[in-house]
Amino acid sequence: MIYGSNTFTADAIDVNGHPAMTLAVYQTPDSNALDVSNDVVKVIDQFAASAPPGGKVSQIYNIGQFIESSVEGVV
Repeated sequence: MIYGSNTFTADAIDVNGHPAMTLAVYQTPDSNALDVSNDVVKVIDQFAASAPPGGKVSQIYNIGQFIESSVEGVV
């Protein structure tokens, strides 16, 4: 299966085998990873607040958490 901006169909399931939608966000080379991460979390929170009844919005992976933990480990 090929993924990219021209792909409009993809199969995704959640951990319980239910149909799901997955969205990956990548930062551009000139962006700040923590800024992108924080902004994506804000959008996820806004979307979750307006999700239809029974819909569940969850975050699978956040590179910002890894970066913050790494920096904290160095400090």
